Amino acid sequence: MQAILRSASEGPQSVSPHISPPPNLSKASDGVRRKEQVVVLGSKLSQSQQNELAKLGILLGGKRADAFSCSVTNVVVPDRPMPTNMSSLLGLRSGCWVLNFS
Repeated sequence: MQAILRSASEGPQSVSPHISPPPNLSKASDGVRRKEQVVVLGSKLSQSQQNELAKLGILLGGKRADAFSCSVTNVVVPDRPMPTNMSSLLGLRSGCWVLNFS
């Protein structure tokens, strides 16, 4: 995540708002989300990390969520330890990407 923010500060670059997995990782199922807006949710992040997360959401053509909902596509957690709060667990259960902040 931080690498994306750093590259954005270096100058304008084309960023695709629709990021999809490589074809060899694609799996057709009811739980797979395709061509949706990126919605990121920070779980147990500091205020400065939440601010950077909001910038990332805008950079990716999406937004930052304040609470978990069915529209959340990515849950971002602190580097260590993995929080076991409701946001993180719902993200795992819903098939969201759960990513470390770094």
